[in-house]
Amino acid sequence: MVKNFFIFLTAAIGLCSCDSPDAHLIVTEADKATKELNEKYFDITCGEWYNEKSDSLMKIYEYIKLGKDRKNVHITKIVTRKIEEINGIKTYSNWEIFQNDTTTGNWELCCTDRDSELTQWIAIEIAYENGAIRRFGHFYYADANELHTDIFYFDKMKRGKAEPSF
Repeated sequence: MVKNFFIFLTAAIGLCSCDSPDAHLIVTEADKATKELNEKYFDITCGEWYNEKSDSLMKIYEYIKLGKDRKNVHITKIVTRKIEEINGIKTYSNWEIFQNDTTTGNWELCCTDRDSELTQWIAIEIAYENGAIRRFGHFYYADANELHTDIFYFDKMKRGKAEPSF
């Protein structure tokens, strides 16, 4: 029994030593591009961003805080109203809340390589009690004043925090 154990142990050690001592991860072009994207934009992307738009029938406010710890807080508020006709006169209905959400989760900047074409993304996670979903949008750029991506209701978000005007 002891003899069999030592034979097994010797064989196992021999098999384990077959691996290359220089084993390393394969780094793809997307991995390199993701690293470069984060080196260039991560710090400037972190912070608070918002935008607001309104017309006669809808008002939209959106805010997101992108933390250096890669956590996010995302607020969306939308109110709508209709044009109604009363006794032949067109008038507006009262504003009604269409959406009023605050979500949290993780976020990241990343790149993918599809058909040899690199694409920059921002991923925003929305955490729920029993799981999470991730939304991906193209990441174009961020600077001291503006975040340009197509993941939100607005293509361009302004730096800072402002309460909704409605």
